[in-house]
Amino acid sequence: MKKALLYKSFILLVGGVFYCIICIYDIPCLFRHFTGVICPGCGMGRALYACFCFDFKTAFQYHPMVFSLPLLLAYFFTEDGRVFKNKVLNNLILSVIGIGFLVNYTYHLLR
Repeated sequence: MKKALLYKSFILLVGGVFYCIICIYDIPCLFRHFTGVICPGCGMGRALYACFCFDFKTAFQYHPMVFSLPLLLAYFFTEDGRVFKNKVLNNLILSVIGIGFLVNYTYHLLR
């Protein structure tokens, strides 16, 4: 259990360092750079920054699904990948989050 938690923490740390390097050197979104299409997470970094500054309205404007990240983080750090004991509830919540990302992505593609 400790080994899995350490591994997941390491993955999160490496992702955070990678994100900081991208921000510091102003590297554009690689997905958009190579495909010419926005990625499903476009605006998420700015939304997180706005949340850290307690500007939740702006965070929602950047990416409405930013408020699902704490729940996704909880799913990531649980041992069995479930936050709630009820498997159906877990699947329902993850499905709603996935649909939310898909709807937001489709909206921005068609805009």
